[in-house]
Amino acid sequence: AFVAAGLPWFAVEYEARLTGIARHLGDAEAAERAARAALEHGADFLEPTGHAQLHLQLAEILGATGQFGPAADHALEASHWADEGGEGPTLGAWARHQLGGFLLRQGRWAEAAEVLESALPELSAQTHGDGAIVQTHWWLGDCLTELGEHREAAEHWLQAAEIARHWPEQHDHAMLAHLAAEALGHAELLPEAEQA
Repeated sequence: AFVAAGLPWFAVEYEARLTGIARHLGDAEAAERAARAALEHGADFLEPTGHAQLHLQLAEILGATGQFGPAADHALEASHWADEGGEGPTLGAWARHQLGGFLLRQGRWAEAAEVLESALPELSAQTHGDGAIVQTHWWLGDCLTELGEHREAAEHWLQAAEIARHWPEQHDHAMLAHLAAEALGHAELLPEAEQA
C-alpha cells in the first residue's frame, strides 16, 4: 500500500518491524519475506546503518534456517554497510563474527578463520558480550584444527576457556579446556596438553 502510494520509506519501516515481530514469533518464512521486502523498498532511501541492520537480520534469519551460503552473503553485505556508516567496530564487528560462523558451517575453514581473526580485535565484552568473544575464539579453534594448525587452535581455545572459567555454568569452560588439551596433544606438546 505504501509503495503504491509513492511512499516506499513507510513500507521499509513497517517491513522492518514486521521482520522483528515474525522472528519473535518464530515465523522464519514471514521474517525472511519482510526483511527482503524492506531491503528492496529501502534500497534508495536507507542510510548505510539501516542497510547493515536489515542485511544482518536477514543473515541471521537465513542462518537459523540452515541457509548458510545466502546467510554469509548478507552478513558480508551487513559488514560492508556498517563500515560505510561508521559502525565498523560495533555493528560491523558483529556482522563479521556472524559471517565467520556462517563460513565455518560451510566448511570454508581458511576464509572463516581470516574473517574471525579480523573481527576478534573489534569485539568487546561491553558492546558484544563475552559470549561473542568466547564463540569467536571457539570457532577459530575449530577452523585452525581443520587446517592442521593445532597449536594455534589450542591458543584460541585456551583464551576462550579463560573467559568462560568465570561463568556460573562450567560446561563451556570444561569443553574448551578439553579441546585445547587435545589440540596440544596433536601438536605433540604433551607437557602443555597435561597443563591444559
